[in-house]
Formats: sequence, structure tokens, C-alpha cells
Amino acid sequence: MKKLIVAALSAAVAFAALAATYDLSVGGFSGIAATAGGKCYVLSKSLDFRTTNYASNDVLKLVNVPAGAKVLDVVFNVTRAEGSALIAVVGDGADDDCYTTNLNLNSAARTAAGVAKFYSASNTVQMTLGNAATNAAVTVNVIVVPTE
Repeated sequence: MKKLIVAALSAAVAFAALAATYDLSVGGFSGIAATAGGKCYVLSKSLDFRTTNYASNDVLKLVNVPAGAKVLDVVFNVTRAEGSALIAVVGDGADDDCYTTNLNLNSAARTAAGVAKFYSASNTVQMTLGNAATNAAVTVNVIVVPTE
């Protein structure tokens, strides 16, 4: 029994090691005053999985959100479907699926998360892939306003 448990744990560790985190992030408020008069900004990151393929469970860091900012919404524009099942979750470093648990990257569509969140500390909007990504194209638009 002990050997079976050790073998199962070894397999789980090896599987988890296959996933990677990629920092592709853009954004932040450099050059924008913290009290920018309540203006909204759209921080965007476009991904083309034909150009760069990613594996199942890879984490893609997409947009930096500075401390004192409020994300008003996250909008996803899938411009090219994957061609096979590809679901992703989108969240941040504290909660990996706070924006969506079911982003369908196999359907060309525009969808909004409909979730607002205040950040007292800087963080990054990130996507975790549920399957390998080799064909889809998506732009993630983070609508954010500085509040401090």
C-alpha cells in the first residue's frame, strides 16, 4: 500500500510539473496620475495561439493591475476558435477564477465577465488553460480605473 501511495504522489508531482507560468503581462499606470479624474482605461492583451502554443494547465499572466485600481470588467473577444475543446478560467494571483470559470475559446464571440474588483495591492489578471491551445486567438480587455 505504501508503494502505491508513493507512486501516486510521484505521478501527481510529475503531472503538476508539466504546467508552466508565462508572464506576458502588459499594463499598469506608468505615466498616468493616480488621481486621473476617474477616467477609465482599457488595458489589453492579445493572444494568438498559432504563433505560440501552450499546454493544458499553463498559466498566462496577461495584464498588470496596480494597487489602488478597480477593475470594472474584463471583456473577452475570441476572434478565432480553437477548432476543438478549449476552456479557460480567468482570474488573478489571489483567485484564479474570479472573472470566469468557463471561457470558451472554441467559439468566436465577445463576452464580458460582469465582475468588478478593487485591488488594494498590485496583481495580475491571468488565464489558466484547460486544454492545449494551438489555434485560437483572443484579446482580453481589462477595464480599469485608478481610485487612489
